[in-house]
Amino acid sequence: MQRRNFIKKTGQFALGMGLLGTSGILSSCETKEGGEQQQSQQATTDMFFKLSLAQWSLHRSLGFPDIAATMDHLDFAAKAREMGFDGVEYVTHFFKDKAEDEKYLLEMKNRAADNDVESLLIMIDGEGDLAISDDAERTKSIENHYKWVEAAHFLGCQSIRANVF
Repeated sequence: MQRRNFIKKTGQFALGMGLLGTSGILSSCETKEGGEQQQSQQATTDMFFKLSLAQWSLHRSLGFPDIAATMDHLDFAAKAREMGFDGVEYVTHFFKDKAEDEKYLLEMKNRAADNDVESLLIMIDGEGDLAISDDAERTKSIENHYKWVEAAHFLGCQSIRANVF
């Protein structure tokens, strides 16, 4: 497929998905006497897929880069649920020193469960170059990721994301 066709088809798909998402909103209005519209009880219809929120989307609220945090990392799952998301994707930067802290990870897991939010992914940053040609440095980088694989497993995440560089 040529690049132009790919871009065109991708744009058409995105537009179609966007229209599917608004169909529930459009059908949720009812007409009162006199032609006024009122909102029905259910604002949107159930989607055939679920949405997750990447923690990086709130990086400024969480205090990155060098900004005073207005939100605690442990409150991320509750915030995601409040915003209507079913899953969360964590970023290691926001709990970098907690990868092996089982008590902290348990608190994260409990808060996600309490808010009926699924922990899906940990995005791993700052643990080394996984594609470096030096065997010793590459091995060290790989070993640096082990703790995050274990943390992801503990939290019930289905995957991790690593930077290969």
